[in-house]
Amino acid sequence: MSFDDAVHIDESTVNFIIPSLERRSRNSERTIKKSLRYLALKQQADGSFADSPEDKLYKKLKITALSLSSFLLAPDEIRLYKKQLLRSIKYLLDNEGEYTVEPVSKEYKQVHSLVALSLKLLEGSELIRGKLKIEADRLTHKLFSGYNQEKTSLFFEQNVPGINVVREIFKTLNLELEERLKEFDFEKEYIDAMDLALSCLALTCHEQQ
Repeated sequence: MSFDDAVHIDESTVNFIIPSLERRSRNSERTIKKSLRYLALKQQADGSFADSPEDKLYKKLKITALSLSSFLLAPDEIRLYKKQLLRSIKYLLDNEGEYTVEPVSKEYKQVHSLVALSLKLLEGSELIRGKLKIEADRLTHKLFSGYNQEKTSLFFEQNVPGINVVREIFKTLNLELEERLKEFDFEKEYIDAMDLALSCLALTCHEQQ
């Protein structure tokens, strides 16, 4: 058997596989867009993303950072939600003292990492300008300076692929990315903000692989 024979794939097989992959991609894209629409409804009056304005502060900061990352990884959607994203960035800036001033609790150390990762995705984005960008850049420098460059080189690299940032997010949360690759029945079940954000991140990462 020649090498060409060994690697030959029947045309009918190709005609089946490619449309199947395209359908799966379109389904994932629709799920991501729908999840982001529902996630947008979770934004509170103070700019945070949460299930309730009564949620604990560290939880609101955590979900806000994850939500911001979810939207930033869907560039086609940023324009639609620009005002909401600007409010969420301002919320993270206004509360930086909670996760940057020592001593920081275990919960806020996690928030510190998640905010840093969301700001990493924000690098190079035209979403923010002027005073807000100056403040975001200042916070970015402040957060990144707390990391060891050899152990967490991702924070110090330029043009880091979004997929790498997502993997680091799931590593920070001690979660398996594959477990969040799921579609929701929005008509029949209540989905909390954390699940929506994590699902969007996982699906986007899966699409970019």
